[in-house]
Amino acid sequence: MSGEKPPTPNDILSGPYENNFTVRTCIDVWKRGECSWEQALMSAVLELARSQQEEKESMAESVATKHPDLMSDDELVQLVTDAE
Repeated sequence: MSGEKPPTPNDILSGPYENNFTVRTCIDVWKRGECSWEQALMSAVLELARSQQEEKESMAESVATKHPDLMSDDELVQLVTDAE
C-alpha cells in the first residue's frame, strides 16, 4: 500500500458510501474544520467497521432464533473435539 494516497472527500462522496450517514457525518465534521481529513477518514472507517460488526452479530442472532436446531460454534467445536 506504500505510495497510495488516501481517498479524497470527492472519492468518498462519489463512491459506494455516498449515501452512508456515518461517512457523510464524518465528512461534514471535516468540512466544518473540526478535524483533519485523516481523522475524518479514520472515524468513518472505524464507524463502518463497528456497524458491520453489529450487523453480523444481529444476523447471527436472527439465524439462531429462526433455526434453534443449528449447533453453535462452541457446540460444533466440542463435537469435533469429542470425536477426535
